[in-house]
Order: sequence, then structure tokens, then C-alpha cells
Amino acid sequence: MRKFWSFWLSELFFLLFSFTGIAQSDFENYQYLFPVNPGQINQLYGTMGELRRSHFHGGLDIRTNNESGWPIRAAQDGYISRATVSSFGYGNALYITHPDGNLTLYGHLDRMNGMIFDYILKRQNECQSYELDEYFSANRFQINRGDTIGFSGNTGSSNGPHLHFEVRKDGYFLNPLEFCFNEIKDKIEPNLIKIALRTLDINSRVNGEYGRYEFPLIRKSKGEYGLGTPIYAFGKIGLELFAYDKIDYSPGKCGVNSIEVKVDDKTIFFQIIDKISVDSSHYIEPAINNSTYPKSGNLFYKLYVDTGNHFDFYNTINSGIINFNSNDIDVKIYAKDAMSNESVANLNLKCDEKFNPTNSLPLKKEGLSSEGYKNVLKVISRFCPNSDQLKVYCKGIESSINSDYRNAYANVYLINLLNIIPDSVKNCNSVLDFHIKTMVPSNAVFKYYGDLVDITFSKNSLYDTIFLQVEHEYENKNEIFKIGNPTVPIKNSIYISMKVDSGKVNKSKNIYRKNGQSLTFLNGKWENGRIRFFTSKFGEFVCLADTVPPTISRIALNRKVASFKISDSLSGIEWYEATVNGKWLLMSYDYKSGIIKTLNNNLQEPIIGDFKIKVVDRQGNEKTYTQKIF
Repeated sequence: MRKFWSFWLSELFFLLFSFTGIAQSDFENYQYLFPVNPGQINQLYGTMGELRRSHFHGGLDIRTNNESGWPIRAAQDGYISRATVSSFGYGNALYITHPDGNLTLYGHLDRMNGMIFDYILKRQNECQSYELDEYFSANRFQINRGDTIGFSGNTGSSNGPHLHFEVRKDGYFLNPLEFCFNEIKDKIEPNLIKIALRTLDINSRVNGEYGRYEFPLIRKSKGEYGLGTPIYAFGKIGLELFAYDKIDYSPGKCGVNSIEVKVDDKTIFFQIIDKISVDSSHYIEPAINNSTYPKSGNLFYKLYVDTGNHFDFYNTINSGIINFNSNDIDVKIYAKDAMSNESVANLNLKCDEKFNPTNSLPLKKEGLSSEGYKNVLKVISRFCPNSDQLKVYCKGIESSINSDYRNAYANVYLINLLNIIPDSVKNCNSVLDFHIKTMVPSNAVFKYYGDLVDITFSKNSLYDTIFLQVEHEYENKNEIFKIGNPTVPIKNSIYISMKVDSGKVNKSKNIYRKNGQSLTFLNGKWENGRIRFFTSKFGEFVCLADTVPPTISRIALNRKVASFKISDSLSGIEWYEATVNGKWLLMSYDYKSGIIKTLNNNLQEPIIGDFKIKVVDRQGNEKTYTQKIF
């Protein structure tokens, strides 16, 4: 793709030079300027299309040596069409619209520069708000290529000082590396780390088993990978790939733009991430397997188009699904970065319907365990000496099923939930309850009514049909509501109504979603003895009281600067306000550190007199700090 752009630009130059009389020395003005240290080698932390847990990355993360204050240059002539100041997201960000119809975005700025800085400061004081989102007409803030529009920073949802740089057009993220920036050098091919094979129907197997299984890729030579041990498969199988790209001089692990899968030399799957819809970039879940992330931090590209995946950068045969029927299959996976560096994994996958999983099934110390895979429930039972049958209970009716495969220690049973939704199962010494209440279809409005929990699904809440689990228990005298499978993604929020503590309304309590030891405040509302709230994730929910006000710790306070650390132990900070002699004082807020502070170039007059800061949490608890400054 880089070669294509070089050819296109050279042809454009020829036409301009021939027909318009533009000198060769002027041609550079028609190219985009790299926004950080143009003309020098730069480093990247992230690339456009890179996998993030909740979205595809929309641009380049350009390294600034972990420092704030580097000048940021406008990539091309245009005008500032939007400016935002936020504690989250892009933080301080500028959007520039260009004559070619493209828009460039510059995010996480420490501060803006020039007239736009003065305007934003004025508007913040007029609105008495640090947070702003302002739009501008074409003649308001005109910009020339190379102008310093701001300075690099760490504002918003940033993990360290850098510039987030995007190029957009017609509602799509474009890949900035295709604009032929010589500041980025890359001759390193992608690193291929693991593949995973996933059974896609109840009769499929990987090494004799049903489920998802990972295998390391062994580097055979430069850019070539293979397997260390054979893989045996049967039926419908989906492949996944864990890979990343390295760029010259850059410490980060970046994304892989192009992936192609060939089966016996025939392409069955091809993706090229050269543009992504801005509106759909956060609906990433069907395109990746993020269930591995909590334990390993790895995100796998799915090399097949799963249910609910509506991205338009694929070209597939049979959605990229491989059918193992009788023959061994040669699979080649080609991974290419934006600079056309390529790696390939050569896989010889063997077809074997009756592969014995004796050595791969684990010894089950507990009596029963289960795993859910879409519409299949996989139950693993410790070996029972007298029978391999499993008793299944559904609405009071008992039936028995035989194991689908086994070894000397464990039996595995596969239950098609489209045929039967069991309440529980029993082997010779254990009972396992599933708490599955109902099947919830995707693409339809659906309402579940329970004794303690009601749930409303909108038409666009789910990517795929789910089998809804609801469980209620007590933990340390707190009610815990377990709703759904935490590894199953929600597309758009669902609405939940809970009857907590037998309907005892406690306005100091609110709803939280548990994530290990951490809690996420969900801002529920009490109504008719129930607490009602929206959530974008399944999981465990608990209702807790927050009666403790926030804390305010002084870092520095004098005529020139005010700096404090604010925090709240449970619900979180809702808002803060600082005044001097009753007059509102502009202070920035960084949620990552909890620090609020004045900026020297924001202070219009010294801090003299009665200083007051008030902080309120999301449950209305407040804390005030006062001091007289002489």
C-alpha cells in the first residue's frame, strides 16, 4: 500500500507540474506534514486498526519521549473545526478540517496554542466549566501547514505523554501510515505468537475435544513460523491469531493491518484494515477473542467472520470457516503491516474424527464443572466407576445422557441448549446448578421478568443469542446478583430493575458492578421499592451504601498556584468547584492521578483572599477545604 501511495503522489506531481506550472520546490506543500518533529525519525506506541480491549485504535500514538510540551504541528492547511477539553477520552484535542475533505485530530494535548488557547480559556471562565466541546466555522481559526497548534501532553484517557494523531474522512478513520510519512521507518515483519482453533458446532473437535485451544507458533526463520506439534481437527473450525507488529526505533507493540488465510492455496479469509467506521469502531467484540485478556493480556484476531460482526474490511469464503471432513489441510496465514513487511505461518492440520484426548483432558478434582460456548454447554465430570451417564434435570423432569468423549479421569458431555435448557445435572457424587433462566434472541426487544430481577434488552443490545443466567446470593451480608456471563459482550446497554433487601429502600445505597476487587458505580435510581440502572457488561452486581465524603489533600497553595489531590473511596467524584472570594477559579482535573490544579498560564490574577474548594461524590456526600491566602 505504501508503494501505491508513492506512485500516486509521483503521478500527481507530474500532472501538477505539467499543467499548472507549480515548481518542484513547491510540491512539498501538497503533502501532509508529520505533526511531531517533522523531518526527523519518530517512534510510535500504537497504530491505526490496532486491537484495544474495547475498540479498534483510530490513529497513531506518537511517542514524545514520555514528556509533555513538545510542539505539535498542523499536518496541512485548513481550519480548526472543533476543540474539546475533557478529563476523559481525547482530553485536550483539536480537530482540523482540510480542503481535501480530510480531518486531522490531535489528542491528549497538554495545552493549545495561539488564538484557540485564548478563546478556550475565555469560554471556560464564561461557562464556569473546565470541560468544553466547541465547534467552529471555516473562517474562525484558519491554520497553515506547519503551524504550532498545541503542545504534547497526557490529558484524558492517556497512559503517558504522547500525541494521538488521526486522519478521518466521511466518517471513517484512515491509516495515517499510508500518507507516506518518511519520519516512520519500518523494515520489521510482524511477530506471530499463537494460533487458536475453535470448534464451531457440537460435532467439531480439536485434538479430540470440543472448545477453544491455543498453540504456540515457532519461528523457523525470518518471517516464517510453524507448529511445534501436530494438531488434529474435525468438523467446522475457526482460526484465531495472536500477533503484533514492531516498528523500527519504536518500543511499542503495534497492530497488524492485513491478514490472509489460505487453505490448500485458496484464500478463504482476507482482512485489510485501511479504514474503519468511526461509529462502529467500538463494536469490536465479534472481531476478536477478548476472553483471554483478563488472564494473559492477549487479544486474538478472529480469522473468520463471527455472528454480529458487521465490519466491512473482510473478504471471505464461507465466512472463513474451515471444514475438516476427511483430508489433512495445509493452512498458510500471511500477516502484513502497513509498510508491506510480511510474515507467514505454515500449518499442516490433520483431519482425525476419532483422535483420543487421553493425554489432554485434565484430572477433575471437583465433581462437576461446566463451560458455555454459544448454544453448547460443556460439562466435565470426574470419572464415575459404575456409569458414564449424566443425569439431566429440566423443569422437574429427569433424563440421562452418555458422555461425548472421555479418558480415565473425566467424562465430557455436550448439551445443545437449543434442544434443552437444563436446570441442573448430577453425576455419582455431585450436583451442578446452571441458573439459566431463558434464551434471549439478538436483534429483538426482549424482556425477562424474575422474582427479584427484571431485565429489558433493546433490539440492538446483543451481538448474538444468549442463554441468560441469573443468580442471587449473599456475601458478607451483601446481596450479590449474578447476571449473565461476564465474558459475553453486550453491544448496547441493557436495563435492569432489582428488588434489593426485600424491597427496603435505602437512598444512601446505589448499584455497583464488581470486577474482581474493584467496583464500578452505575448510578441507579430508586423507584417503587426497586433500584433501576443501565449496564454495558454482564457480571456481579451489589448494592452498597456510600456515606463517606471525598478526601481533599493539599499539594500546594499560594498566590501563584493551587494544587490538590481529591479522591473518593466508593462512588467516585461527581464534581468539584474552587473559588477565591466567591469568584469561580478555573482548575484542571486529571482523573488518573486525582489531581486538580491551576495552570500558570490560566491564572489571570494572583490568588489572594478566601480560597475555597468543594468536592462532591456521586452519592451527594461533600467535602470542603478553606484557607486564607495573604
